[in-house]
Formats: sequence, C-alpha cells, structure tokens
Amino acid sequence: ACKEIPYFFFLMKRKDKNEIINTNYIASKPWLAEEVNNRLKERDNIFNVCEDEFESNKWFQLMNKFSKYGEITRGNKIKLFENSRDSYLSMIESIDSAKKRVWFETYIFEECETGEKFVDSFCEASQRGCEVILLLDAFGSSKFPKRWEQKLLKNNVKVIWFNPISQIFKDTFLFRNHRKLLIADEKAYCGSINITNRINDSSLNDEANIKNYNIICNSAYKKLIFLFKQVIYSISPIKVNKLCFYDVHAEIEGPATYDLGKVFIDSLKESKCGQIPIIFQRPKEIKNGTILQVLYSNTRRQHRGIQNVLNIATKNSNSYIYLTTSYFFPPSFLRRAIQTAINNNVKVSMLLSGRSDIPGDTIATKYLIKRFIQNNVRFFFTRNIHCHAKYITIDGIWSSFGSFNWDGFSANRNLEVSVASFDSKIASQLMKMHSKMTHSFQSTEQTINQWNEQSRLTRVCSKAAYMLIKFVNKYL
Repeated sequence: ACKEIPYFFFLMKRKDKNEIINTNYIASKPWLAEEVNNRLKERDNIFNVCEDEFESNKWFQLMNKFSKYGEITRGNKIKLFENSRDSYLSMIESIDSAKKRVWFETYIFEECETGEKFVDSFCEASQRGCEVILLLDAFGSSKFPKRWEQKLLKNNVKVIWFNPISQIFKDTFLFRNHRKLLIADEKAYCGSINITNRINDSSLNDEANIKNYNIICNSAYKKLIFLFKQVIYSISPIKVNKLCFYDVHAEIEGPATYDLGKVFIDSLKESKCGQIPIIFQRPKEIKNGTILQVLYSNTRRQHRGIQNVLNIATKNSNSYIYLTTSYFFPPSFLRRAIQTAINNNVKVSMLLSGRSDIPGDTIATKYLIKRFIQNNVRFFFTRNIHCHAKYITIDGIWSSFGSFNWDGFSANRNLEVSVASFDSKIASQLMKMHSKMTHSFQSTEQTINQWNEQSRLTRVCSKAAYMLIKFVNKYL
C-alpha cells in the first residue's frame, strides 16, 4: 500500500522576490519538469510511496530555485565509494590513464605511502605531456615533504600553495581551501577524502586487496616490503590503535565535470596563481544519466551556494533526513533549518563522530544535540573511527556530498565544494551507507536518557567544551 506523504511547502507561502520562478532558466532547461516527474516516479517505486502533483510541483520549484546557485545538468554518471582504499585506487588509475590534464586540490596531503604513489603518478602524467596542477592548502598540508615538492617541480608539475603560513598575522589566515577535488581529463572526483594514512590499517598498501597490490607496488622491492608487512601485521600481538577516518567520495563523468573544473579554477584564482588554465569543453550527456548540480562556497566572494541550497532543502523536507557529518556545530541558519524540519515531524537520523580528531569536539556535540532530541530524531556516534564523511539525503530523492561540514568554519570561512543529485538511486545508496553505520557495532545511539544519566562532572565538561567551540566558531 502506498504511504501518503505530509507536505510542508514553504515556497508557496512566501512572496518575496527570491521565490519568483526563474522563467529564463526554465526556458533554457525545457527537460527539467519532465525529469523531476520521472525521478519522483522512480523514487516512489523504490520506496513504495505515492507521488502527488503537489510534491512534483514543489520539487520543480525547488530545483528552479536551486538553479541560481549552480548549473543543473542531466546525463551524468556517478560512482560512490564508502572506503578510502577503493577511492584511492580509482583516483590513481584515472591519473595514470589521463592524456590531457590532471588538476588536483586538497586540504591535507601528508607524508605516507599513499601520498608517495600520488606524487609518482603526478610526475608520470606530466612526463606523458599532461598539464598537471597540484593545489595544496598551506596549513592543512604543512607536513607535505619538501623533497616531494622538489621532485614534482623537477617533473614540470605546478605546485601551488593556498594562503601560505607566512600570512599568519593577516586577517585572511583562517581562510582555508577545504575542497577535495580531482579532475583527470573529463573525469572528476569529489568528496571528503584527503591524502593521508588515516584509513583502515596503516596505509594504502595495508588496506588494499591482495589482488590490487600490483597496482600500488610498481617494483619488486615494494612488493616484497608489502608482503613482509602483511605477514608481520597478521602475526603481531600488538596492533597500533590509530584513529581511522570514515569517508565517502565519488567518481563523476558527464557534463557536471565541467562545473567542477570551474570550481578548481575558482580555487586557483583565490590562491593568486598567475597562470590560470583554460577550462575544457563541457562533456556530452551520458544516456540514462543522473541529474547533478555542482555547488560551491567562496565567502570571500560572497558566494554561498552550498549553504543556501542546504538551508532551503532542509526546511522543505517532508518525510525524512539522513545526515552524516563531522564537527557538527551548525551555524544559526542551519540550526533553524533542522529545527524547522523536526517541528514538522520529519524523521531525522544523524551520524556524527564519536571519536573526533579535534579534542572536545565529541562531548561538545553531545551537549548541543540534547536540544534537538525528540521522538522523530535519532543521533548516532561512531565508536572507534572518526566520522569524516559529509553527505545528506532528503525524502529519498535529493542528496548532497562533498567537503562541507555542518560547522562555522565551512559555513563562514573555508572554500568548499559539494555535488547535489536529484536521483532516488543515489539517495538510496547514501541512505544504505548511513544505515549500515548506524545499525551496526560501528556506532552507538545517544538518547536523552543517556545524557541525563551522565555524571555532573561529565555534563559540566561537555558544556565547557561547547562554550569554547562556540566562541571559536564565532570569533576566529
């Protein structure tokens, strides 16, 4: 039997100029209304709900409103990765097969075996004649080895540092590049993954399947080292208790890669790079592809596409929200958006970090969420890993993933990038990833009873951590 969906349609209630339908955009996208209807029908088949004309009209107007913050394209192909190993292997393979360009930007690029393989692939791509540009945040990638930079420069790879640490006494020092983006010819990668060894086990080699180690180890010596480490690790009674990250990344093909390329160029311009590459032509649509929209945030240029779309989509949710994020300390407008959804009886499930890499983050978050806990809201915290993924699905049809955290730094300072999809299959995949984490030993639920049962000292420490992070988010 079909389930009736309660509708809460804000756009029909407000009459300000921002709610006026963009008729020019509709004229340029005559396929949009039909695609919205088709995608909703697909969702109804997957989740066994009834489509309503009001629901279709709502999403058509929402998509039209979203269009002012980024190009909406159809005919895209997307592949989601929920572990670092598969993401790294796919990215390296794309770099190794690139013939024209390799554009790469990230916040953290650490000295590790994974990073060394990326550096080797960048150099080899440049030697093949590719345009290779590496854009690193100077603060996040402060551990990037000097010898790697020299090797890259020697192989004609452009290495650009975003906002050097020498600018520490300037008011723009906290303006960081938090984007994670790879463009390899006409294929793109976007999500939450940095280049680090903080994945399951100690490195990419340790995490890789035995079938894949030939891809990583390109010499007999490295293969022997790899096998030796596998044997030692398997028989050792001592395992290093290293903080590992849970990340989600995506491989994208189709017209949306052009828009991700433009985001990379935006990052280069903000880095004050003298030579800006020419953007490639928009790739052709892929048959039976998905609808994607590239969103970005550059607060220095007053562009807040991610923030605005998240705000609108969250407030206009009807049924349920699945949110996975790290550093959950939302600014006031996102707090109000979540509260609006909760007040309208939308079911909300959040997966947050129970073992953060930032001291005090988890206990501060647990203090914050007690104001949101109701019968229709559930909070889950990871047990032994740091939840670093950033994705959200709304009503089984709209999703977003990328580098954006629900905190003040992402909302007000950092360069960020996200990809939104209007596709029930993508939403279903992300919901399954979320549920796999929340309905397993990998996470634990936080309830209001558990909060009340904590010692007075624990509650005081939680409030103190909350006040400190609130101060940092507001004044730094």
